[in-house]
Amino acid sequence: MLFSSLAKSLTLALLATKSVVSAIPIASQDDDNDSSSLTKRANGGSVFGYASLNGGTTGGASGKSVTATSLKQLQSYCSQKGALTIYVSGAISGSGDTVDVSSDKSVIGKSGASLTNVGLSLDGVSNVIIQNLSISKVKGTDAVRVQKSKNIWLDHLDVSSDQNHGKDYYDGLIDITHACDYITVSYVHFHDHEKTSLVELELQRSIIEIWYCSHLQQLL
Repeated sequence: MLFSSLAKSLTLALLATKSVVSAIPIASQDDDNDSSSLTKRANGGSVFGYASLNGGTTGGASGKSVTATSLKQLQSYCSQKGALTIYVSGAISGSGDTVDVSSDKSVIGKSGASLTNVGLSLDGVSNVIIQNLSISKVKGTDAVRVQKSKNIWLDHLDVSSDQNHGKDYYDGLIDITHACDYITVSYVHFHDHEKTSLVELELQRSIIEIWYCSHLQQLL
C-alpha cells in the first residue's frame, strides 16, 4: 500500500515537472556567437514558467545594486536582508565554500564571471534570481542547492565539474529538494558531470511546480 501511494505521488510529480531539452538554445542578442557552448548571457526579459506565478519573481529589482569581486564580498552581500541586485565581476575561487543567498536577491554575473569551487545555497528563501554565471568544480556541496524555497529563477547558467574523478567525487550541479515551489530553470548548460540535477518530492505532497526549459547537456 505504501509502495502504491509513493508510486502515485512520484508519477504526479513527474507530470508536474516540465522538461524541455534543446540542442541549440535560443540565443540572446548580446551573444558572442560561440556555437560550442550554451549562451551564457541573458538579454533582460521577464521571468517565465512557474517562477512567474504566485506573485512572480523579481529578485532584487526593487533594491540598490552592488558589485562583488571577491568571495567575502559575495557572501556578505548575499546574506543581507532586503532587496539587492548583486553583480559578480571576474573569477572567484574557493575551497568548497558556500554562499548563502537570502530572499529578494538577484545574483547576476557580468561578462566572464565565474565561481570555481564555490556553491550557491538557497535554503528556505523566496524571490531569488541567479543569472549569467559559470559555476564549476564545487567540492563538498552542490553548485546550486535549492531547499524549502519558492519563486526561484535559475537562468543562463553554465554548470560543470570534470570527469577525472569517480562519480561520487562531486555532488549535484543543480539540486532542488524539500518541497520547493514555483521554480524555473532555463537555458542552462550542464556538462562534464555524473549527477546533473536532483528534484525531490516530499512524501506528504503529490505535486510540485518546477519548470525545466531549453537546456544543453553534454558528456554526462
